Amino acid sequence: LKSWLIAPQRYWLEQLQLQPKEWINPLEDLERLDLTELQRHQLLNESLEELINLLNNNKDRSINSVHRESWEKKFLGQGTLPPSSAGSLECEILEKRWLHLKATIQNLGSFNKKILFLNNEYEEILWAGNFVIVIELGKLKSKSVMKGWLNHLLISASNNSSTGTLVIARSSKKSKINNYEVALKWDPIPQKQAEKELSKIKSLVQNGIKYCWPVPPVSGWEFIKNNQKDPIKATTAFKQSWNGTYNHQGERDTPEMKLCFGANYEFENFINNETFHEACLNLYKPLIKSLNP
Repeated sequence: LKSWLIAPQRYWLEQLQLQPKEWINPLEDLERLDLTELQRHQLLNESLEELINLLNNNKDRSINSVHRESWEKKFLGQGTLPPSSAGSLECEILEKRWLHLKATIQNLGSFNKKILFLNNEYEEILWAGNFVIVIELGKLKSKSVMKGWLNHLLISASNNSSTGTLVIARSSKKSKINNYEVALKWDPIPQKQAEKELSKIKSLVQNGIKYCWPVPPVSGWEFIKNNQKDPIKATTAFKQSWNGTYNHQGERDTPEMKLCFGANYEFENFINNETFHEACLNLYKPLIKSLNP
């Protein structure tokens, strides 16, 4: 389910055994990165994985009891960081982000990873206190939204008690660029409702194996999250995400979108298509409706 929710067009193409040579899976999706930002993402992700594994093997330890060596010491002489003062600046940025991420998680409660077994399948779920959490080390993206929604449904369907599901992501505000925050929150839903929504998603996946899903995931999320308040803004957001801007690659330029919809496919072909709007409602309406404002 997760693979289709995150990238339905790619999933469909893989079922057809179609994989272009330029197939890529960038860490930050369509958020264009220079080398420095890419390194930051990788280094923070390594530290997060180390923290999760350490706490999982030491149940009695809290997130604040884990002390790590400095960024400078850890990567000294490896050529990972820029030389001289540029390297020190990078370490300051990494430390600010790391400490703020830890504080954001710590404020929710004890941090650990649990394995959820449901219908002969298993999923690794992160918890902070009584919240299920999804951590996006970059800014909020559609893949993190869909992963959070799926985890929320799985936990609710398994009748596990939780306070809700949170997606933690880096702030999109320039003044808080190194800060992390709770970007989305879903309140608990009844078990029967979760089972019903999971069944609907499974039906969409089965259909998505036969036919290409008519909603590009990144641009589709930009459209639906704005459409609740301002349909005109929603169309503009979709256009910018699909076509791209001067410093962001458009979703239409990714290999899977070119294969599915053709090169230079215009955004109006989605906006003026009733099938696009129907598919958006089928997939995103329950997700949006369950969000805590």
